[in-house]
Amino acid sequence: MNGLHVLHSMNCGGAETLIMNVYKNIDRSKVQFDFLVNCFDEMYFEKEIEELGGRIFRMKFLTQLTPPVYQHKLCRFFRNTKNIKSFIPTLKQQPELFWIVQKEPVFCKNCSQP
Repeated sequence: MNGLHVLHSMNCGGAETLIMNVYKNIDRSKVQFDFLVNCFDEMYFEKEIEELGGRIFRMKFLTQLTPPVYQHKLCRFFRNTKNIKSFIPTLKQQPELFWIVQKEPVFCKNCSQP
């Protein structure tokens, strides 16, 4: 199962360090962590995440895009990464939108463009 963590970055902050401590100590043959961040620079935990088998996805967040563009990008993201089974919205930015986009494909029917 893949769980998606949504954060600004995976640099050396409190939440990030806690997530990495959990990640290093879970059974990664059963659970794998992926990360959706809006940091486009190399991050403190980036190499370690990749070594542990995690994936890092980068996308501008709602505060940097218009809501329709953000919705379209989220729809496209979840359509292209179908193996993500759960997500952990660590940010306050629209967790309900992530839930709707992931769980309700009809919400994305207007997002047919790649």
